[in-house]
Amino acid sequence: MKENESVRLEKLLVKVLADYQMIESELRQLVISKHEMILKLTNEWTKYTYDHKKILKMGLGQLVSAYKQLSNNDSFINTLGELVEKRNDIAHNAFNRIYNKNKNNSLKITEEIHSLEDISHKIDAFMYLLLVEVAESLKTQMDVTTFVKKHPR
Repeated sequence: MKENESVRLEKLLVKVLADYQMIESELRQLVISKHEMILKLTNEWTKYTYDHKKILKMGLGQLVSAYKQLSNNDSFINTLGELVEKRNDIAHNAFNRIYNKNKNNSLKITEEIHSLEDISHKIDAFMYLLLVEVAESLKTQMDVTTFVKKHPR
């Protein structure tokens, strides 16, 4: 196996895992902002609460479940769910991929690289959907704020 294939695999693995961390962070903020909007709209009528600290501790899978309860964007949620499944496999096998690379033949490393490149491209495409979701959430937050100001209780 060539050294550059090994380095390429490591860099790609780190990039993909970092991208997943970014998705997790943004999704966490979306969950919090949805709860804040509900709280702002209903604070006079209900005793609505949510556990901010619990959300901060949630992993990606838990955040997806939480977001499913707060969004009707099924396409976004389904795409996110597919990516989470791949992320779990990548994260749980990351050390095997890196530290057992010397035991693997060049063909296996090449397959791993192609698989991670494919996932990386899917993540890149999803980042656009995530950006749109964040933008729509921000617009909704502004609309909620305007509504609450115009209709004080």
